[in-house]
Amino acid sequence: MGKLSSSALSEIQSNLDGLTSKQSKSGIPGCVFNAIDKEGNYLAQKVSGQHALSGSAAEKDMTLDSIFYIASCTKMVTGLACMQLVEKGDMKLDDHEWLYSVCPELKEKKVVNEKGDGLIDRQGEITLRLLLSHTAGFGYTFFNTRLLEWSRPTGYDEFGLDREDYLEMPLVNQPGKRWEYGVCI
Repeated sequence: MGKLSSSALSEIQSNLDGLTSKQSKSGIPGCVFNAIDKEGNYLAQKVSGQHALSGSAAEKDMTLDSIFYIASCTKMVTGLACMQLVEKGDMKLDDHEWLYSVCPELKEKKVVNEKGDGLIDRQGEITLRLLLSHTAGFGYTFFNTRLLEWSRPTGYDEFGLDREDYLEMPLVNQPGKRWEYGVCI
């Protein structure tokens, strides 16, 4: 491991332990810390605290393998990875045919009508650029009442869906016409 001195590593651990201690008012039960240089070498790997403030998870110490629920923070990681692949030429930002070859489910995607009780034809193509910029037409039921109405009586649980469920959801806007935070990325 890396180029940090033992005193720097000790200070990092001390700071983390201060944040996760039972006496801390931070509200942070535990954390995993990694510092990596531009070549991908680890400079520091530290853990501190438990998985929760109370309950049975409070008895479980954090490890380097601890799993975290990061919700929409995955969008940032995915966006960065996609742009790196575009830069390498492995993905195409504005080529809808390329996107449909990777995700054929998007080719026939329809749009929820204004009442939320039916679907209309899509006007325009979906591209990676539109997906990454939240302008491809997707939404979330908890932000869009038309999508919520269309999905009744069973509804969608965006917090428990897998890839196939997301791809079954219709669009709430025509591609490229409006920004709406949703499952695009």
